[in-house]
Amino acid sequence: MNFKIYIAVLICTTVIFYGCTKDEYEGPSLNNTSFDPIVVADFEEGVPLGSLIWNQTGLNMTFETATDNPYHGNKYFKMGGRVNWDYLLGQIDIPFQMPNISTLSENLFFNMAVLSGIDGEYDSDQFINIFISESDIPFNGDLTNNSADVFHDSLEVYKYQIKPIDWVDWNLISVSYDQFETKGQTAGNNLKEPNNISAIRIQCQSCAVISGNCSGNSNIDVRTDVDYIVFTENRGL
Repeated sequence: MNFKIYIAVLICTTVIFYGCTKDEYEGPSLNNTSFDPIVVADFEEGVPLGSLIWNQTGLNMTFETATDNPYHGNKYFKMGGRVNWDYLLGQIDIPFQMPNISTLSENLFFNMAVLSGIDGEYDSDQFINIFISESDIPFNGDLTNNSADVFHDSLEVYKYQIKPIDWVDWNLISVSYDQFETKGQTAGNNLKEPNNISAIRIQCQSCAVISGNCSGNSNIDVRTDVDYIVFTENRGL
């Protein structure tokens, strides 16, 4: 198995696993856990029921499920395109009710496969933001916007960033929940209680060409496709 090592933007207290390719994946082999792997989204039946998808009206935007190159099973979710005037390309908000589990944040692992690269190239500063909400307000109470309400800065939301996404093909990302940082202002009890997880946002971003910092990306599409979003206990997949 080939591993790639990255410097995280957070102070890490637990190992982050990067680098299991599609061909190397053989499914979880987890011992001494109190629950089996919990699948948030595998996209086999499309996006999870109630999910909200929003994306810019850019070039070659691909915020949809596809079957041509899944990591696991038969389908995956494509996230990419070209938006030269803004960092944010789009996102998917997934409502999710964590089953009744009893584990600490340092023992809960968020796992997700990420596909990047088009014709052997990748955008030089593309990245993914992962947001996990522990808010108990309605997921989509305000129908006038394109995003779930549970990720507002005033609510209990935690964030982790995968940056940069600088590889070609699939990589499996595993990170423990305690490494997520508070999004916006501190809200709720700020304890990262796995049993209270109520929604997950996967957000695609990249350096905006208009900023003048990444002009080489003007002719390269962003690609941060995802598959097999799963929670595990004690270790990553």
